[in-house]
Formats: sequence, C-alpha cells, structure tokens
Amino acid sequence: MCTSIGAHLVANSGDIGLAAALTFRGAQVETLLCDRVLPACMACEVSWWPNHAEFADEGPQSNLCKACYGPAASRWQELDLPVNRYSETLTDDDRQKAKTLAQSCAVEDIDTYVYESINVGDQARAGAIRFFASRDLPDDPVTEKTRRRFLEAAIITTMVAYRLFREKKYDVIVAHHGIYVPQGILTEVANMLGIRVVTWNLSYRAPCLVLSHGDTYHRTLPRDDTSLWRDINWTDAVRREIEDYLRGRISGEKDWITYYKHAMVNVADLEKEIGIDLSKPTVSLFTNVIWDAQIFCTDSAFPSMLDWVKSTIDWFANRPDLQLVIRIHPAEKQHQVKPQQTVAAELASAYEKLPANVWVVPAESIVSSYILAESSNAALVFASKMSLELPTMGVPTIVAGDAWVRGKGLTWDAETEASYFKILNRLPLPQRMPEEMVENAKKYAFHFFFRRSIPVNFLEAKLGGWPPFVFKMNDLSLFYPGCHYGMNVICDGILDEKPFVYEAERVIMAEASEMAQ
Repeated sequence: MCTSIGAHLVANSGDIGLAAALTFRGAQVETLLCDRVLPACMACEVSWWPNHAEFADEGPQSNLCKACYGPAASRWQELDLPVNRYSETLTDDDRQKAKTLAQSCAVEDIDTYVYESINVGDQARAGAIRFFASRDLPDDPVTEKTRRRFLEAAIITTMVAYRLFREKKYDVIVAHHGIYVPQGILTEVANMLGIRVVTWNLSYRAPCLVLSHGDTYHRTLPRDDTSLWRDINWTDAVRREIEDYLRGRISGEKDWITYYKHAMVNVADLEKEIGIDLSKPTVSLFTNVIWDAQIFCTDSAFPSMLDWVKSTIDWFANRPDLQLVIRIHPAEKQHQVKPQQTVAAELASAYEKLPANVWVVPAESIVSSYILAESSNAALVFASKMSLELPTMGVPTIVAGDAWVRGKGLTWDAETEASYFKILNRLPLPQRMPEEMVENAKKYAFHFFFRRSIPVNFLEAKLGGWPPFVFKMNDLSLFYPGCHYGMNVICDGILDEKPFVYEAERVIMAEASEMAQ
C-alpha cells in the first residue's frame, strides 16, 4: 500500500480528483495545504497586483490567501482525508529564521541561494519571473522586496517539506506542476530524500492530464524514449485521429485553451494583412512568451529566446533574397498571466525600423499560424509547441531552443549559435520534408497529444475564464477502480510506478472495430 501527498496551492480539482481515485484503490492519501503562511507563491501574479509595491509591502494574505485557503480546505474536508497545514508544521522560530535568512542574503546571491541542499534561489527566481511576467527583472526596491518574499517562501517550504516528509515517511509525493514555489521545492526535497515523485498538470488536449515521474513534464517529456512512439501500432484509424486533431488545433476546439475561435485561414487575406508576397521564398519564425521560455528552456543554442529572435533578424537583413515573417505568440495578449515583457515591445525598442524583408504578425492578429507555416519554405522555433506540429505538415523545421521535438530526428536541431547559422545558410531549402519524416512526426504528435495526454472523467472543459474546466465531484463512482481506463493508467503510474502512457491507439482500434460490426 502506498501513501501519497497531494501538494497544492489553490482549491485544485486535479489534486482532489486524484486523491479520491487513489483512496478507492486502497492508498492512504494525505494533503498539504498552505494556510495563509507563505509570503509569496505560484498563484501570485500581476493580474492580482497591478500595483507591484502593494504586493512587495503586504504580500498575498489580505486578498489572494482568502480566496485560496478557504475553498481548498472545504473541498478536502468533503473527502474526509487527513490534511497537513504549514502552520502546524512550523514554529515561530522557523518563520523568523526564514525571514532573517531571506532579508540578510546579498541581493546578488538570491538566485543561487542554497538552503539545506535545496537550490531555493532558483525556485524563488522562477516565482519572481512568473509574478512580474518578465524575464528581465528591474533593479529597484520593489523588485528586490518581491524577490526576497519568494526566497523566504522557498525557505519556509523547504523547512515544512523536510520535517513532514521525514515524519510521515511517504512512499510517493504527488505534486501539481513540479515547479515554482511551493511545488518545485516539494519535488526537490522529495527527490533529495529518495521519495518517489509524481507531477501532474493539465495537458493541451481536453479533458486530459499529463503526468511524469520524478520531475515536471517540461523536463521529462523531451527525454521520452523514441521507441515509445516509433513502434506503436500505426493504423489508418490512428493516423486519421491525429490528423483530425491537428486540423482542429487551428481553432483549438479540442483543447483546454484556445487563442482565436475564427482564425484567418486564407493565404490571400494573410498577404493583404501584413503586405507580403508569399510567392517569394519565405521563412516563418514562431516566438514564445519571453518569461515562460526563460524559465523552462535550458538546452538552447542562444542565451535566451529574445537573443535568438534578434540574431535571426540580423542574419536575414543580409539575405534580401529571403523573407522572414515573425509570428508573435497570441499569449502576449491572451495569456492568463499577462506578459509585462513582450517580443513586440522588445523589437520596437531594439529596431528603429526592421529590415525591409522582415514582417511581424502581432499577437492580436487572427492570422492562423498554420496557414503561415504552410506558406513557408521553412520554419524557425525556439521552444514553441508549434515544433510538434510543423513537421506533421511537412514544413522543414529548425530548432534553436529546448523544444520537445528536439532530438527526435524530425527537425534540424542547432546546438550552438554557429551551427544555427550554418543551418540557415542552406535556405531556401529545395523541397519539403520526406514523407517518412512526416509520418514519424505524426506518430510523435500522436504520442504527445494522445498517449501522454491521459483523459480523465472528472473534469469537463468549459469556454472562457480560469480554470478552463468544470469539476464533477457529485458522482463518486467516477473514481472507482476499473471505471475509466485513463484513471486506471494514472493510478497505476502513481501506485506501481508504471509509465504514464495511455494506449490511445488500442482504444481507437477497438472503437473502429465496434463500429464496423
């Protein structure tokens, strides 16, 4: 029998649903709640505090914590499962020690500060970047206060995690996300103590979750063994399923989040909107949200995504025979955490006037990224999930960052700046990707969107607002063993360390066979 702890920050329906399913399978499940103790956390971001100074001085207790802890505690009380609270695990001396350490740390050492063998500074930095939604943090008193808040929160969480995990001797720690404060700290402490870790998050396809062993999926999915997807039973029905889904990505109708319901899909309209002649050799570049890319991407040819964009523009300035179209990520306008640092603003600051052969499609444009890609000789990506989809369209794709598709034999991967420009020197390319590569790309896309995205039956997608789902807790039979294949895969992975792979191809073929009868 395994014991797991679901560590979460808000009234998180995913944690509660997993706890119910695991309990019905004989596990002893406990949770850890922050009961208004942390001076900063993952839920703290600029949409709550447009006045940054207010957060730096007062923290989240007066508003966000009220909206968070009460509903979370009520939902866990409904399950009648043991709840551990931060305040019960800490002493007054612990809190004072954490505050003293955070305040006395030299500002230049915050990002690298280590406490009890945990790099709390790294998680504090990620929290501050998420709060400000900006990779580049200004050097001012408000920012410094905020950074120290996240450092103090990371130290407090480290204290709680070590004490609780040693006392309870859990077999498995289940953490939402696996990064930021507090989930990233909880994950690191569990790994340090040799406790098995599982992380979970919403996947892209609804209604699905993505889970990983040991670390956040941002770091584990790129390392999935290629045999997991190259050797699947690839039938016409399976191929049609991924092709239908990928077509639906234009509107996002089958995903948790959609950026535009009515995308511009006509090439002539695209040419008219940005004033370009796509009959000439064109290369498309797809950006990330700056702060998002900076936190998650580690294996890159350039120091940052923004350095890559600027270097690419400068290279194209010397290639008037080619056209570069930069598609700025729609999330710069529509993300739940509104970016304070944007590619659009950075380009406007860096270039008084862009080269004549460089065009920009702004974030608010309804131009379909897929139509732009199909009209391009090649595509350039840093870490965008577009890198998963472009090869399925036969578009030669050059990867400069830590994209999930890197190393799969489906893209041209740059390891250094020099190797990136060496690849660019081959442009324009004489032809599209070979059919075998395209077929393998579809297999990998199927693996990512269908096999590593595990359907659950207790969440239902909704349009508008956050979170993007409705939680169905009124029918506990949803969580019984054997009632749902996806829930069985998830629970088997948590309890028995099995791979979090949903064999969607088997389900698809069974349905096809049933319809044929």
